[in-house]
Amino acid sequence: MADDLAPHGAAPDDTAAAAAADEPGNRGGLRIADSVIARVVEAAALAVDGVAGPEKKAFGRRLPRSQATVAGKHARINLEIATLWPRSAADVAIAVRDRVREQVSTLLDLTADSVGVDVLRVVRPPEPAKARAR
Repeated sequence: MADDLAPHGAAPDDTAAAAAADEPGNRGGLRIADSVIARVVEAAALAVDGVAGPEKKAFGRRLPRSQATVAGKHARINLEIATLWPRSAADVAIAVRDRVREQVSTLLDLTADSVGVDVLRVVRPPEPAKARAR
């Protein structure tokens, strides 16, 4: 009866192999561009209270700035940030590390095996705009 289901001229084993190749997990792969990983990591860092936004430059670089090495479903991430005074740089770095791990897992389906966070600069928060008298 299984012979009746095989395409004309194909052996039943060929049909099973063709069906297995058609399974969703066997159709191909997806490679996430490094620039996408960098955007997700940097956006995650900016969402943490105490991280200075990209309008501040430190050592001629825009911060935050990241680099990731990906192997399969695992990533090693290095991130450089600037923090706002008077926040604790260590506390901000820990919060950034945790947020980056969570976002990389949720949005990219990658496991961040390590997330290194370097605080390159501590900056003053922007001063509030003064009201003008009319």
